[in-house]
Amino acid sequence: MATLDLNSLEEMPEVDSDTASVRTETALAPSTLYNQSGIEADMNASDVRIPRINLLQKSSELAEEDGWNPGDIAFAKEVKLVPFGSAAKVSFLHLRRQYQQHLEWGSQEKPLVYDTREEVFANGGSLQYNAANEYRPIAHLTMLIEQPADADESDEAYFPLAFDGKQYSLAMWTVGSSAYTSVAKELMTAASIFLKDGIHKVAWELTVEKKKSGTNTFMVPKVKQAGKHSPEFVEFLEALLPR
Repeated sequence: MATLDLNSLEEMPEVDSDTASVRTETALAPSTLYNQSGIEADMNASDVRIPRINLLQKSSELAEEDGWNPGDIAFAKEVKLVPFGSAAKVSFLHLRRQYQQHLEWGSQEKPLVYDTREEVFANGGSLQYNAANEYRPIAHLTMLIEQPADADESDEAYFPLAFDGKQYSLAMWTVGSSAYTSVAKELMTAASIFLKDGIHKVAWELTVEKKKSGTNTFMVPKVKQAGKHSPEFVEFLEALLPR
């Protein structure tokens, strides 16, 4: 069976809101022949879409629909993974940082994205806040999430991975702005000091807080370590790690 190399997925973000909710598309990667589960095709990474996580803000379209509220965390725009005011345990498998051009809200341009500071500087960009050609860090997170206990029967298909009587799914989440600070920096700090052998070795508690800036209120995610995983669960996670 061919394995999906998550490191080969080229992320091309588009700004979705002023709080850096980001949509991503997946570029072409080297093709492989895949002929399991009834599918035979010359497939590549662009044919595989891992469902995404979105934190709903007041401006989010989904937040205007019945049953959804600002501060909820949605999975695949269908499953309420974390209702505002609640917490969920998640596992982070992989983090990829990039630098995205900061454009004025409402701009129709597609922001440029670079992998390194050196590329930003070489192309006339700056990492200084409010500079003329400012770039800001974003992070693409690959996660494992557990099926919520109150998930509808129609949601069960989103959680095909089984371990010890529970169902799980892979998920992608792109964070920027304040979410980059509260989530990505927390993970990178832990990886540098406490978890040098892998951020996947511990569970993380995911919550959402309401913040205020002037007259504006917005939702910010937070993560904190929530205990070590068992050796068996770590082995389960490592089978899903990018290769």
